[in-house]
Amino acid sequence: MIIKNAKIEDAKAIKIIMFNHNISRNSKKQTGLIEYHLPSENELKNRLKNNPFFYVIEDEGKIVGFLSAYKDDLLKKLNFSEDEIVRHILKKQQPFIYGDLIVIEKEYQNKGIGKLLLERLIKDSENYTIYGPISHYPHRNDLSIKLLISFGFKLIEEINVYNGLIFGIYKKGGVGT
Repeated sequence: MIIKNAKIEDAKAIKIIMFNHNISRNSKKQTGLIEYHLPSENELKNRLKNNPFFYVIEDEGKIVGFLSAYKDDLLKKLNFSEDEIVRHILKKQQPFIYGDLIVIEKEYQNKGIGKLLLERLIKDSENYTIYGPISHYPHRNDLSIKLLISFGFKLIEEINVYNGLIFGIYKKGGVGT
């Protein structure tokens, strides 16, 4: 498997993975992107364009997962206006990296791929504070929490967004860590 920076032509495959992992707050599934606003393909291409912190992982040429993260200045320029978590994070001291999503296709989960993607992000952003939101309610994403904590992230707050969803905001680097 190969980790590489995502390219604009990867947008369609990434969008399909996002769609396949999007769940409602009432879902019986315990993990997934809880009511994540799916970007249009053009919005996704803008997120990929000139973004050194958006990675895909390929197996025999097929994208099987990705990690999306954004430097604060790029985050301000992108269409995240409806995203309550992003609006909250943009109030943080800058510069920073916002780790938005790590998504791995089901058949590739629990094989250390998330760890490899996160290692790459941390290596590439060693001079930045990194913030990452993880679902705490109604679905607590214990695997992602455990992964971030294993890399030295600390829970700094919980926020209530989108009419009742609760996300933990985790931080690595910066003042006080």
